[in-house]
Amino acid sequence: MNGGLPFLTWTRLTEINLQQYRDSELPEVRRKLMQHWLQLDPDSKKTPLMVELGCNTMMWCEKEGYTMAQTSTFFAIVMEIHELCISTHTDNIVAMRDRLHALITRHSVQRPPQSIGLFTLAEATAMNKYMLETYFQHYKLYKYTFTPRYLLNLSIRYDGGPDADPTVEDSPAETDGSQGQQAAQSEFQQAQGEDQGAGGDGHQEMSEDEEELHTFLKSMLRKQLKQLEGDVEQQLKVFEGNVAKQLAALAGQKGK
Repeated sequence: MNGGLPFLTWTRLTEINLQQYRDSELPEVRRKLMQHWLQLDPDSKKTPLMVELGCNTMMWCEKEGYTMAQTSTFFAIVMEIHELCISTHTDNIVAMRDRLHALITRHSVQRPPQSIGLFTLAEATAMNKYMLETYFQHYKLYKYTFTPRYLLNLSIRYDGGPDADPTVEDSPAETDGSQGQQAAQSEFQQAQGEDQGAGGDGHQEMSEDEEELHTFLKSMLRKQLKQLEGDVEQQLKVFEGNVAKQLAALAGQKGK
């Protein structure tokens, strides 16, 4: 069942890394070590959140009295779940839960070569509880912050006009959505101004039928954009509702 999953011990942090971390008692030094190990950009706004995730995981392992091998493994499990979370824009919390259970099981049952008994049943239960009460509780925060967003520039090409060159930009998560809307509105207004001034730039003026068609198309575009905006808002509400239900279900399973 878990044969396709990797063994994660020493894959993210080596024994030397962990010894350096334990020998460094100052929080600032530990944070710098974590930033270096995760290869984070010091100028990125996402870096403090990732450093906090890593340091909190290490702190919890120290509190539980984990060995270096156990700490390295659980740290890698946390990072695997995080990477799965931000791998898609869609709601994948159920897949994350299944992957978490599979990885914990793979390192908690002594049945080589399928799995190893690195953790006891009590430790496996504690790890699952920790993840549900920390990472999964802030699932939407990690999803929103680290998942890349895309800005689509739409254009309309009329027969006989120049070819459109639609582009797709990868926008970082910290980009303010309102700025993107303002930019799109500005581009749309600029396009309207160009359409209105086209007659004075030497272009052939549109006939009455062409102008009526042009007006109709613009009207339909506005209606479709408004409908699209409403659909997106509705999908976001449904998505948030599903996440809330799934978190409640996970909390219920945890309490059993």
